[in-house]
Amino acid sequence: MNELKISNHDLLELIGLIYEGAMEKKPWASSLELLKNYLNANYVTLAIRPTTFALPGVVLTAGDIPAPLIHAYHSQFFSLDPFVELPSDEVVTSDELFTEDEWVTKPYYTEYLNVLNVYRIMGVDIDVSEEMSCPLRISRPKSLHAFDIKDKSLCNYLIPHFRRAVLIYSKIIKQQSFGALYERTIDEMKLGVVILSEEGEIIKSNIVADKILENKDGLLLANNRLKAVFETDNLKLKICLKDALALSFAGRESAFEVMTVNRKNDQAGLSIAVHSIPAGSWTSGGKRPSAAIFIRDTVHKIEGQDEVVRKLFNLTPAEASLAVKIMNGMSLDEAALSSDIKRNTARAHLRSIFSKVDVTRQSDLIRVLLNSVASFSGKSMLERG
Repeated sequence: MNELKISNHDLLELIGLIYEGAMEKKPWASSLELLKNYLNANYVTLAIRPTTFALPGVVLTAGDIPAPLIHAYHSQFFSLDPFVELPSDEVVTSDELFTEDEWVTKPYYTEYLNVLNVYRIMGVDIDVSEEMSCPLRISRPKSLHAFDIKDKSLCNYLIPHFRRAVLIYSKIIKQQSFGALYERTIDEMKLGVVILSEEGEIIKSNIVADKILENKDGLLLANNRLKAVFETDNLKLKICLKDALALSFAGRESAFEVMTVNRKNDQAGLSIAVHSIPAGSWTSGGKRPSAAIFIRDTVHKIEGQDEVVRKLFNLTPAEASLAVKIMNGMSLDEAALSSDIKRNTARAHLRSIFSKVDVTRQSDLIRVLLNSVASFSGKSMLERG
């Protein structure tokens, strides 16, 4: 039997909104507003306080607090707030912690809460994980009665739901940040990325790919589809795309099909890798992403990207520099000469690079460097829509 102060229907609606709140444009705006109404509160505040830099801190409030007072709290009154670092997952009220005489003489009340017409407070510090805590605060004016056992029971009931919803939110934020990092990495490495629908139409592309297609040198855009400038290349490209789309329809993930597309004026060609996206990878509305195309313009060398490659594959600075030079088409001897190191030293670096990247040949090294980054990029583009 429900012994809370709201009906089962209202409780289910509130819990649903708490979980949906992790994906709202303004997180938990709907659930906090509904909770404010159910508890006859003038403000409900949910704060996410990370203990590391992996997540951003955020404060979300139902109720209109003037901006100057928000600034005043953080700059002046936070240190006076007696409702900080409460016992984890324990709902407490201001009436339980202080007598009326103690409460009304506190500077936090007289100089801050009183201005907001706040007299009564109910709060809980939700223990979410080692990475964050989540204080929830609910307030009422003096004209309304004190928080009672049913108010506290409702708040207690919601603790595990807020905890799970905040964990979902933290994972979403981490994935978005991770995806954004790899998209920046892809752009910095001059790697074009194109995502195709099951019909072979382009549904997403990055800036690098857009510039390559705009130049119409090797590849171009025709009726929102990829096309090679030279017919011989175009036939090979059609076969690669057809195979990848067929595998996607069958729910299978292909290995990277790699080919070179010729360009005008005898310039070095465009390197292209085609990869299927299994149907199960797609879970949202709209056209289904079915294939990812990765394009590298070998004329525009990857310069100044040693640090990116170093971090991606845990290489030393010297190893990263050598890997980038080889990726740009240099032989080992040319890379050694360019780096002003002896050939034996370069060979030692290359053996270490092979070990860390788990390859045995230079051609495999180039493929893995590009494809490893590419696979992250394709995934991040899909997740970011």
